[in-house]
Amino acid sequence: MRPFPGVLRAAVAAATLLLAAAPAAPASHQVHELVTTGPAPHGTADGAQVVWTSEDAETVLFVTAEGLVDQDDDGAEDVYRRAGTTTTLVTPGTSLDIDFGTASADGAEIVFSTDEALTDGDDDGSQTDVYRHDGATITLASDNDDGNADGAFPARFLDASPDLGRVFFYTLEPLDPAVDQDGNRTDAYVRDGSAIVLLTRSDDTPDTATTHEQDIAVSPDGTTVFWSTTRKIDPGDDDSYADIYLRAGGTTTMLTDRVQAGDDADAHAGLLAVSDDGTKMLFTTDEPLVEADENDLPDVYLWTASGVRLITSGTTLHASIFDAATPDLGMVAFETSEALTSDDLDDDADLYVTTTAGSPVTTLVSRTASGDPSPVDGLLLGLDFAADDFGRIFFTTTESLVAADDDGGDPDVYERAGAAISLVTTGPAAATDHPDFYANVEGVGTDGTVALSTEYPLTADDDDGADDVYVRRDGVTSLVADTSEETSFEALSADGATLVFSTVAALTSDDEDGLEQDAYAAREAVHEEPGPGQGSGDDGGDDGGGGDDAGGTPPPGGPSGPVPPGPGTLPNTPADVTRPVLTLSATRSQRARRGIRVRVRSSEAGAATARVAVKVGRRTVRSRRVRAALAAGRATTLVLRFGARDLARLTRGLGGRRVTARITVTVVDAAGNAATKTLAVRLRR
Repeated sequence: MRPFPGVLRAAVAAATLLLAAAPAAPASHQVHELVTTGPAPHGTADGAQVVWTSEDAETVLFVTAEGLVDQDDDGAEDVYRRAGTTTTLVTPGTSLDIDFGTASADGAEIVFSTDEALTDGDDDGSQTDVYRHDGATITLASDNDDGNADGAFPARFLDASPDLGRVFFYTLEPLDPAVDQDGNRTDAYVRDGSAIVLLTRSDDTPDTATTHEQDIAVSPDGTTVFWSTTRKIDPGDDDSYADIYLRAGGTTTMLTDRVQAGDDADAHAGLLAVSDDGTKMLFTTDEPLVEADENDLPDVYLWTASGVRLITSGTTLHASIFDAATPDLGMVAFETSEALTSDDLDDDADLYVTTTAGSPVTTLVSRTASGDPSPVDGLLLGLDFAADDFGRIFFTTTESLVAADDDGGDPDVYERAGAAISLVTTGPAAATDHPDFYANVEGVGTDGTVALSTEYPLTADDDDGADDVYVRRDGVTSLVADTSEETSFEALSADGATLVFSTVAALTSDDEDGLEQDAYAAREAVHEEPGPGQGSGDDGGDDGGGGDDAGGTPPPGGPSGPVPPGPGTLPNTPADVTRPVLTLSATRSQRARRGIRVRVRSSEAGAATARVAVKVGRRTVRSRRVRAALAAGRATTLVLRFGARDLARLTRGLGGRRVTARITVTVVDAAGNAATKTLAVRLRR
């Protein structure tokens, strides 16, 4: 057995084998604090959607149509900032809905989109534009604020530099008409101070090619732009398939041309990832660009200033599918059914990590805990999460890699940390021993905390059948919120101490908006040995969320402070309600760019809210929320779309793969009774 390369060579001491019969561990007690609230809630109660959190999860930006401060009386969606116990309206003076883009590191400045004209120079007839708000002044980013009439073209936010000084966006409008003469095709521009610069262009002036640009990626420092296009910008491009170009220092360069002799093959190049410093880029293609690539199946390549290099094998009739990379692209995780190491003795797909600098070192990640080179039948279902340094990698497989996994080949989540393999999804056998079992690894803290979400109960006290969020600390899995309503993960602080989640359930006495979605922060209130009446999450004990277990410690503030309700005592959620019966249907495989369509039928008339979440590499990408009125018994089709930045991330992450997306629909009837249901579909580019 080879050790992990780089940081993976050092085993993480806190990562021990998580056996089902683990000894008693400290119980996890959560105190819930309502995040999406303000000093003067008024107007129509409305749900809130978290759009950004700081690394410590102490500052949260969220969008809601409910007025939470006196000055917000427009009834439209606005962005709010919650820092500690202070709520501030970030988008004052707006009267139409806001589409959040990104924020500065402290959350004080934001970029957003709206159809509303917020400056005198926005005169394009209610088309969507991109704005920057620096905390004091709103500035139009996606147009020339020069007093000239604008074309009736929308703009879509793409990305921004960390300080928001450079804002990138898509538009059909030729904002630099002397250069952009491609017949109103999609291009990427950057607002850099007072200048607007066309990025996706050839070195010719004017640029007249008439093909829409495709995937676009901006280096984190905002100095280089990579994009794919089918137009022949470089004279050496002699095919009609997508190639990837670099725009840097005022020059455009093709990066994905064939190196070995021969004509270009009929194959696209797909953008996968860009390094933090913008000097490296990963892409995938079926075309054998170098002699070492001996097949015409998908492989992963690395571009640097020295040229292109094959990262995956390419020597047999096995595809290699990209999963994730470290921020510097120094290590790449991918899947293949080809046996690349001596300890891979089966014919099934496995997860590998390889280094990209110098002589590559390739390591089998999805192997048995003992390290014995023996064949294990099973199916790799994909990488779930990877820490930035790849020190901890989580993946789902039907293989039994540890002795405690005795469910007969049902899916489970494992962790690879250094040389250790651990089973993560322990819990009641009736839940985890299921052929459709899944659990999403949502986040990992530096203290070892793992955040999970799943509709399958991982603790005995979870008996509602709805999606729930869990934390796993010190080998103990605990339910974050004991409620019959769905809970959705939003963020985990870097140190693992605070988890932000959303739910329609009212978990604290100050949540008085009925069954509208709100965000909560779950904080660790006490960390103690289990006493009488307590137990670990794995054997069905209470998760300590404010119940009457012996030895419990009240939340800060004593009895006079807001005490979260114990299990089964949820305000505004009667136990005997009659909920609508939901039926969801959708095409099994759908294209992300076209929007995800789902047909919803409810037994009762009511208001539906829908969203879709997709796990791509280390990120969970979520669509915009869609609301619709439903008639009783009548099917309604909802179309769920991603914001421009999330769509760009999603399409880059998909590459040539298909991934599972989970559609969540909540319906609230006229009596205020709610029902939630989820449906899985497969997404492709």
